[in-house]
Amino acid sequence: MSETTNYRLAGILWLTSVITVFASLVIVLQYDITLNPANIEEALVNVNRFAAVHAGELILDELSYVALITLAAPMYILFRRFDTTLALMGSLLLTAGGIVGAVHDMGNFAVTQMAEAYVNATASDAAMWEIATLATMTTAKYGISIGGMLIALGAIAYNGLMLLRQAGPRWLAIFGLVANALVFVAVPIGWMDPALEGASYGLYMPFLAWQVTFGIWLLGQK
Repeated sequence: MSETTNYRLAGILWLTSVITVFASLVIVLQYDITLNPANIEEALVNVNRFAAVHAGELILDELSYVALITLAAPMYILFRRFDTTLALMGSLLLTAGGIVGAVHDMGNFAVTQMAEAYVNATASDAAMWEIATLATMTTAKYGISIGGMLIALGAIAYNGLMLLRQAGPRWLAIFGLVANALVFVAVPIGWMDPALEGASYGLYMPFLAWQVTFGIWLLGQK
C-alpha cells in the first residue's frame, strides 16, 4: 500500500470516527437519553420510549470506535519514520481506547433490554432492575471516560510527533494538544456531577473539530 493511500485511509477513518460519534451525540441530546445514573427511573423510561433510537445511536458510536481501532495501523505506518516509540504508543492508545469504548457500548445495549423489563415489572421487580441498571450505567460511564482519555492520549502522542519531530504543521499540533487536554477537564466534570454530563459535552467540541481538521489534512497529503 502506497504512502498516499495510507494518508487517505487514515484521513477517511478519522473523519468517519468524528462524523459517527457526533451524530450519536446529537441523537443522545435530542432525545435526552444520556443514561444519567443520578436519575435511573427517568433514564429507563426514556430509553424504553426511544428504544430504536437508542440502539441506532449506539450503532453509530460503535462504528466510531471500529474506525479508531482500524486507524491505528495506517497511523503507525505513516508516522513511525519520525519516532517509532511515539508512533507505536499513539497507535496502541488509540486501539485501547477504541476497545474500551466498544465494550462500554455493549453495556449500554444491555440497558435497552433492562429498560423494557423495568417498565413492565412489578414494583418489587422494578426496584431490582433499577439496582442492576445503576451498576451497568456506572460501569459504562467509567468505561467511556477511560476510553476517551486513552484516545486523547493517543492523539496527544501524534501531536507530539508533529510538534517535536516536524511530522506535521506546528499550528495543527498545538491545536490538537489544547483540544485533547480539554478532554481531561470534561471527564472529571461528568464524574463529579452526572447532572452536568450534558453540559460537559461542549468541552469535547474542540477535540471533534481537531479530528475533522486533522482528517482533512491527512487526506491532502501525498
